[in-house]
Amino acid sequence: MYLIHESNLTGLIDSILSDYHGMTYIFDNYGQVLAANYKGEIITDQEVSALFELEPGTHSISLNQEPHSVVSVKSDAGWTYVTAMPSNQFFSRIVHIRTFIILVFSFMVVMGTFLAIMLARRQYHPISDLMEFIRLKNDPDTSSTTNELEWIKKTLHDYSQRVDLQEPYARNHILLMLLKYGHTGDFPSEFTDKLGIRFNRSHYFVMIMGWEMHAFPIVDNDNAEQITIMQLMNDVELSELSAYAYGVELPQADQLALIVGFDAEIGHEGSLNNRMEPIVEKLQGMVTEHTGVAPAIGI
Repeated sequence: MYLIHESNLTGLIDSILSDYHGMTYIFDNYGQVLAANYKGEIITDQEVSALFELEPGTHSISLNQEPHSVVSVKSDAGWTYVTAMPSNQFFSRIVHIRTFIILVFSFMVVMGTFLAIMLARRQYHPISDLMEFIRLKNDPDTSSTTNELEWIKKTLHDYSQRVDLQEPYARNHILLMLLKYGHTGDFPSEFTDKLGIRFNRSHYFVMIMGWEMHAFPIVDNDNAEQITIMQLMNDVELSELSAYAYGVELPQADQLALIVGFDAEIGHEGSLNNRMEPIVEKLQGMVTEHTGVAPAIGI
């Protein structure tokens, strides 16, 4: 016979329930209660006997007219360990966890929506400012129902077309300033590059073409023939002569300037006139062939 203090047994099962309500029993081989621990409720002797008679495993039974979850374990020595807890404790914990998850999710949704709105407003401000600027410069009565991006796209397309129309005038203005002052003024080199004006030849000279307007065939528009010549001589590449010419429309209606660049080999600078003569003859021949009138040439 062995004598054991009951406190030694209850000490083993005190931590099983933790902060849950319920009860824990230790039965001997004959169903006698060796130790018991209660938290929050007490059951009758009949219900205690019913716990002892349960097979090892997990069960769901009614104690004190309340559903309980029961776990029964039998040791090798024949002792039976039974723990019973009200089932609603687990469901309440689950409800609390679910409520917490819902609150966290709702908070994230609200904050995400708020941040998305703030970010969208910050992204939209530049578009709105650009649209207001364009409206003030163009059509302030534009319908507010128009899609902003489509409207800005259309406006930029219109601006691009206007720039394309003005590009020949800007190009001619820069070349005219170069002839008058020897420089392009405040225009940066990037701007001249975009207009296709590049001076990458070793030598340059300027030639003036002049003609009498009455010598041209009669046309409906007095300037029609000059416009045609300007279009012909706007950019002329003479690959066989390694030369390139930019046409410049002068204020005088019967004159046209050409800035001609060509490459000369090092050591042959003394024969530049010999290189210029075929270039001039070629350009003069192009105009004569096109108009039927030979222009006067000045270099």
